[in-house]
Amino acid sequence: MNKKSKQINVNNLDIKKRRLKSILKIFQREYPDPKCHLNYNNPYQLLIGCILSAQCTDKRVNEITKELFIKYQSPRDFANAKQNTLEKRHTLCRLFQK
Repeated sequence: MNKKSKQINVNNLDIKKRRLKSILKIFQREYPDPKCHLNYNNPYQLLIGCILSAQCTDKRVNEITKELFIKYQSPRDFANAKQNTLEKRHTLCRLFQK
């Protein structure tokens, strides 16, 4: 990469940073007290909740994850689960329906 292309990349990064700051200001003004309606205790649980929430309501996700997070307490527990078991437990959210 030559000097000119490095300079262009730095300038692009500065532009992106300024744009991001302005976008964040807008979000902070429009949504001063954002709340997540999903129940979770750690990033893993939030990730699972977000995946499920694409398929049904947050209320339904919270009902499903209440039991889910008791049985599968870690990503490893989830990874070791049999797919057909998960499918049976979560068809109420339509995640595994075709």
